Amino acid sequence: MDVLAQIDDAVALSRTDAAGARTELAQLWDSVGDDPLHRCAIAHAMADLQTSADDELMWDRRALAAGLLLDDDQLVSAGMAANVEHMLASLHLNLADVHRRLGNVDESRTHVVAATAALKAVSPDGYTEMIREALARISGRDHAN
Repeated sequence: MDVLAQIDDAVALSRTDAAGARTELAQLWDSVGDDPLHRCAIAHAMADLQTSADDELMWDRRALAAGLLLDDDQLVSAGMAANVEHMLASLHLNLADVHRRLGNVDESRTHVVAATAALKAVSPDGYTEMIREALARISGRDHAN
């Protein structure tokens, strides 16, 4: 089975069995080697399944590190609709949010700026608007701290 399909299956499993999904994703992580597309997708999914913000931060960092190695051609080859800048905006948003929750205001703001910059390189759509709104909420919370 295709790795992206296995990741999708693990995400679906997470709705009823988060621990089982984490186990499946960890096994995939160990099996994909250095492939940045799969590592990014696995880490992105794994971050959402963590029970602590520190563990979430570790997986979000891994997702971003792998995402920075990707280009649009790799995404198209994998059948993905988003471009790298869309993806990077989302990954930076996740890091901004987890840093905010951990009280790392400066790091949160750094990722808000990076996400905003990534969004400038993409055409506006519903996805980019969702990211912009989330960034605005995070920024507003930062200013309240």
